[in-house]
Amino acid sequence: MLDIDFFKRVNDQHGHAVGDAVLKRFSEIASSVFEPFETVARWGGEEFVVLMPEADGRSAYRRLQDLRAAIHQHDWSAVHPGLRITFSAGLATYRDGAVQPLMELADQALYDAKHAGRDRISPEFVHVDAHSLSGRGPLPAPAPAAAPMVMSSTKAKKPIELTASHVTSSSLSRLLWTDDPKTRTFMKLASAVSGMYVFWLLVVIFYAIPKHMFPDWLELVLLGHLTIGAIAPLVVIRSGWSKRFKDPICLMEQCIWANLMLVAAHFFSPIGKGALLGVLCQVQAFGFPSFSPQQARGSGAVVIVMLVSRPCKIQFEAITA
Repeated sequence: MLDIDFFKRVNDQHGHAVGDAVLKRFSEIASSVFEPFETVARWGGEEFVVLMPEADGRSAYRRLQDLRAAIHQHDWSAVHPGLRITFSAGLATYRDGAVQPLMELADQALYDAKHAGRDRISPEFVHVDAHSLSGRGPLPAPAPAAAPMVMSSTKAKKPIELTASHVTSSSLSRLLWTDDPKTRTFMKLASAVSGMYVFWLLVVIFYAIPKHMFPDWLELVLLGHLTIGAIAPLVVIRSGWSKRFKDPICLMEQCIWANLMLVAAHFFSPIGKGALLGVLCQVQAFGFPSFSPQQARGSGAVVIVMLVSRPCKIQFEAITA
């Protein structure tokens, strides 16, 4: 739960028009920080609620810190000269049961943040374990002053046990696991794509090669192409390198990579051309809902160029001969 600090003072000193502009700009910044599957909603007045369904307490705290940094860095003088905006936030983690106790717990944490001086997130997750942030059990009685929420010695063991389980897990689990919910989401999508590449890799190995559907050199190219397609997206996304791009899962690039294989197979395979064209259309249909108009045009143009280039080349060679 978020609350813009001293918002009443903004309205009183600069007018409600400036206050409305602050609310609009604040919501725009918050929406840009959080993911599309996360919800930023105005709760009332200058209060906002953020729902992060795939985040745990620690990662949610980091995301709120990102929002805090974005609010600090924003040039609020464009709204009104000399204006400075901060916010306070109360963090709570939903486990099970009713939602109302969770909201009351978040509201109490927000009260603690304001009582401690504002422009902060309460509780500071480095001092609190995940259980003390959850909505389980009876609500704590409101204290007259903000008391620091400190882990007991028995509760402190819980995060250590979780860490130990990760350390002793398999090498594959350690490779795929990450505490960043955004990266976890991207990894799920990349794993689905990799699964499709593995499927077609098995089709080539156990069906296409025994039936000699392709030239020997193309079989080797397809095996390498499919192997790279199955591994590269996972490596690029898990490393965090793709986060610098506007499309962190590189969907258009992956579709073009898949289309290269399908067009090459369509050109050189003496049989199965209709099936290959059908799979080519499926790849395009898979990508189009997530493409921007520019990406859709670009991907479609690449496929058309690839499909017509070889027939044109063959026809040109026949004419010149």
